[in-house]
Amino acid sequence: MRKVEMLKSLAAAGGITQKQAAAVLETIGVILRVELKTNGRLVVPGFGVFKTVARKERMMSLHGKKTVVPAHNSVKYKPEVAVKEAVN
Repeated sequence: MRKVEMLKSLAAAGGITQKQAAAVLETIGVILRVELKTNGRLVVPGFGVFKTVARKERMMSLHGKKTVVPAHNSVKYKPEVAVKEAVN
């Protein structure tokens, strides 16, 4: 599903305009980014848990050349059981 399709679906389900649905989707994205940056974890009821994890510096071989991948933070997502069951 692409963004336009998501907006149409969200607007239809919520009885709102697509412009309002876009604002809702953008707000969710902002909340997600802010919470992960400040708290490192965000629980979205009915959806799952997002959390930040620290990745260590490591070596990677690419096309025969060794490259250093610097240490950085990454985001992990763990879906709720209902989401897992929905796809299986």
